[in-house]
Amino acid sequence: MNPQPGHQSAAGSGQPSVIETFDAYVAWYVWARSAVSTDAVVCHTAATAAVRAFAAGGDSTVAEAAARAAASDGAALEQTRANYDTGQRYVDWFLWARDHTGRPAVDCHLAAGAAMEALAAGGTQQSAAEAAARAMPPSRRPRP
Repeated sequence: MNPQPGHQSAAGSGQPSVIETFDAYVAWYVWARSAVSTDAVVCHTAATAAVRAFAAGGDSTVAEAAARAAASDGAALEQTRANYDTGQRYVDWFLWARDHTGRPAVDCHLAAGAAMEALAAGGTQQSAAEAAARAMPPSRRPRP
């Protein structure tokens, strides 16, 4: 596994951009979902640990070890569970859109944003899925 973010941001600061970090986080989440567990809390915990390991200068071997350790660390899992917020939910909806459509990231971001707006307005998971589906261009809409 090597979803390492790029080394240069658009501004040339040497720090990964938000998009690069998001892409790396999603890649580690997907890796965890296939290699460790299908539980969302476990996947988010593993992805967070992997991205932090890269940020600290580790390579993919170090990041994978950190992800695997975090995925079985009760305290880390409880921290993720207790702090599960809009960032994790956004990733969940982004991946829902990608898994259901196979569409490019831009479409999945549209869907995730629409789902989050629906939930923020008091909607249900079903209404969020419907909003996400409507946000996709018509030729690429998934079934909620």
